[in-house]
Amino acid sequence: MSDIFREIDEDLRRDRAADLARRYGGVALGVALVVILGVGGWRFMEHRAAQQAADAGVAFEQALKQLRDGGNAAAGVSALETIAGQSAGGYRTLARFRLASQKAITDKPAAIAAFDALAADNSLDPALRDLARVRAAAIDVDIAPPEAIVKRMEGLAAPNSAWRSQARELIGLAWMKAGKLEEAGRWFSQVAVDGEAPQSLRRRAQLFMELAAAGPVTAAPAPAAASPSLFNAPQPQLTPAAPAQPSGGPAPR
Repeated sequence: MSDIFREIDEDLRRDRAADLARRYGGVALGVALVVILGVGGWRFMEHRAAQQAADAGVAFEQALKQLRDGGNAAAGVSALETIAGQSAGGYRTLARFRLASQKAITDKPAAIAAFDALAADNSLDPALRDLARVRAAAIDVDIAPPEAIVKRMEGLAAPNSAWRSQARELIGLAWMKAGKLEEAGRWFSQVAVDGEAPQSLRRRAQLFMELAAAGPVTAAPAPAAASPSLFNAPQPQLTPAAPAQPSGGPAPR
């Protein structure tokens, strides 16, 4: 009796499966195809992105080599502009930073504008945006008044900022450039006593503190006349001696 019930149950299952296949077989096949195509497409896009990143890396290294060679600087800049305009991800950002640095050689306002654009790009990591702010201020410190540098570095000089040492040093340099040595020393001292600051920055801040404490350097007054040397000493004036008179001769008339 149990075998009969088992066979009936299996028949019912087969009938139910056949009915489901007739009703939803097309849908299941479509879903399976979508899954297969989706996975395949994702793997293709992943491979393509990896290949593009590799190509961008090679092009970026070649552009840097051209910039280092000097004679091919224009070609290097053009290559970086192509990477910055067409590539995606890290190499695009690297190219934009390198282009901004390259502009600082010949056109500081253009370099500052390029770094400011990076700092304002919300698609970038906040740490990179802060780095762009520091780079812009490092160029602007030679041009702008100290108040402008302080405004640029607002927030970055705070105790919890990862860039506080660099920001404080730039503010100190701006005040030193303006002749406000006491204010400059106050900012340099914050870098010098920061145990988390890089050692190179701490040593440099200590040096700047000593310069600020020494006060402004004045040039020594120039001497009234140059000291004579072997090449410009006045030479004695020589006059011919009178001819000697022979002894015992007649006196001249």
